[in-house]
Amino acid sequence: MLKDNTGYDLKQLFVGSEGTLGVITKVVLKLFPEPRTTNTALCALKDYDGVLKLLGHVRRNLGANLSAFEMMWPDFYERMTSGLAHLTTPLPHGHGAYVLIESQGTSPDTDKDHFERVLGAALEEGVVDDVVVAQSETDALRFWAVRDSSGEFRAVFWPHVGFDVSIPTGEIGRFVESLKETLKAKWSGTQTVFFGHAGDSNVHIGVKVTEGEQPEEEIEQVVYKAVSEWRGSVSAEHGIGTLKRAFLHYSRTPAEIATMRLLKSALDPKGILNPGKVL
Repeated sequence: MLKDNTGYDLKQLFVGSEGTLGVITKVVLKLFPEPRTTNTALCALKDYDGVLKLLGHVRRNLGANLSAFEMMWPDFYERMTSGLAHLTTPLPHGHGAYVLIESQGTSPDTDKDHFERVLGAALEEGVVDDVVVAQSETDALRFWAVRDSSGEFRAVFWPHVGFDVSIPTGEIGRFVESLKETLKAKWSGTQTVFFGHAGDSNVHIGVKVTEGEQPEEEIEQVVYKAVSEWRGSVSAEHGIGTLKRAFLHYSRTPAEIATMRLLKSALDPKGILNPGKVL
């Protein structure tokens, strides 16, 4: 049932628990019809303030049809399109930010025109500096290939230390600049890449401070401490597991962690469910 307020919502308790509280034995799926249209564009902007304006603009004008809002900082966009021969460069280098936008709808006769009008208005109003709209599925795949090239870091940005964090959407731009300064103050030769799902506050970070072996623990302390100072989360998507247990306190208070331990003890008194993870 979509609405069921009969006490505690126990299923929500299991989200993020990584198997430490129970075993899933049944899943109920809600299905939706496949979208009839998909429209994709890549935008270039001056800075992160422009990204926030664009996010507001497309949310107001595309509504529920907005299905992707993927941001790439220039350090990511330029490194990947320059370093991987199979990638195209849909928009030129030199801009302050790049955003991949996708809209899915149900009206083949009007969705594409509406999508282009929305982005055209953003261009006319100076919200974006440049925009290219995919005219075919091949174009769309070329745009997505740039964003998805993070899986090929080993070819152009290796070794490095990677992070999956959340920062309040309105603060992401200032957080990124602050973190860059902090890292460079400690390691002058720091190289970084930033990209992520800005619409839901998620930022992926790659940090490389030297050639060869990275001082991973030191880098983690610097980054996660900064995340805490900006009221963020040390794990947006990938979970805590064992690798992030030492940093959980940067996102959770002692009272919250104590409550988590109580729940773990109540639901798994023998400690047999995914032992050693999270807590």
